[in-house]
Amino acid sequence: MCKGCELRRTAMRRRLAGEQVKDICLGLGKSRGWFYYWANRYDPDDITSLCDLPLGPHQAAGKVSPELEQAIINSRRARMAKETPGMRYALNGADAIQLELMALEMEGVPTARTVHRILKRNDLVLPRQTQSAPDKPKKPYPAPEGNEINAVHQFDWFGPRYLSGDSTKYYFPHLKDRGSRCFNLDCVTDRQSETLTNFLVASWQWMGIPDILQVDNAMEIIGTSRYPRSFTQVVRFCLDVGVEVLFNAPTEPWRNGFIESGHGLVQRLLLQQRFENYASLRAEVPNFVRYCNSHHRHPALGGKTSDEYCADFEPNLLPPGYDKHLQRLSLKRGRISFIRMVSKNGNIRTLRSNKFHVDPDLKWHYVKATVIVEEQVLQVYHQGELIKTFEYKI
Repeated sequence: MCKGCELRRTAMRRRLAGEQVKDICLGLGKSRGWFYYWANRYDPDDITSLCDLPLGPHQAAGKVSPELEQAIINSRRARMAKETPGMRYALNGADAIQLELMALEMEGVPTARTVHRILKRNDLVLPRQTQSAPDKPKKPYPAPEGNEINAVHQFDWFGPRYLSGDSTKYYFPHLKDRGSRCFNLDCVTDRQSETLTNFLVASWQWMGIPDILQVDNAMEIIGTSRYPRSFTQVVRFCLDVGVEVLFNAPTEPWRNGFIESGHGLVQRLLLQQRFENYASLRAEVPNFVRYCNSHHRHPALGGKTSDEYCADFEPNLLPPGYDKHLQRLSLKRGRISFIRMVSKNGNIRTLRSNKFHVDPDLKWHYVKATVIVEEQVLQVYHQGELIKTFEYKI
């Protein structure tokens, strides 16, 4: 028995004998804090409660059983081999493996970081390909809030890509909901405005209509400088169904980060397969979309898949028979927004030939310029505050 343990027992004996706490502390040369700490620890049915606690944890941090470590290794190898239909489009990262083990209710599942260390220790982690990160401006960027389901859909093109022995350019229109990570994909042979409109119609008939469609400044969406305020059929269709179109700042593709990250999955999981022709590739795309939405688990969604996360959500679906996009729609209502950086002279350009003087004091700051179609005006906001209004005839 250690000296400290005997001292604590003496204190408890004297306390039971009715001595005052101050007399016990003076007699033992201890503080009142020391006495009350051990008095609270004391369990009359467990005399070891007055003993010192172990100096270290019973199990080393990050230590997992050999069986669990082997399960992590086997899961990684099976996901990388993709030899079974269920593994064809499975993710192979540490997060995905951890969520799999948790779904199987295995005991002692470690953190994703520990899973990664186990994979790295067993030479199952590929060297990271370093890429030069863009020099991103430090000014606040007026990105839309998109945490709710169908609050913000991001769109981007992926491609062109080619099939073996075929010089045709194939493009992949890619749409993703920021809130649920649910996405849709198609394979087409052109980037025309009509093709994109048809894709959005088909997507919103099962994903639901979003509040905002966030896009880059592609010509088939924003239009040409020859007719600067006519706007394309894509924009007209979005406004007709109540969707605000939001154009990112030019030459800054990382602003559509959610959709950009999805391009890697398309390349890594879908396009690594060999397809005989365009028909076989396009037939496989819906299978890929269904698998990813129903099997890929996302830490940001609490480990749920997109389908699970949206299970109780009732989207505002575009009617199955919608065909108004086949005719030229008029611009009667809605909002078209542009995120733009103010130049050193205090100007912004919504379109290439549409320049507006805002404020030289805001040079290199981002603003959001919104066209209110009903009122034929352009409202400019800086950090949520309206700072300028211009006439904007369409």
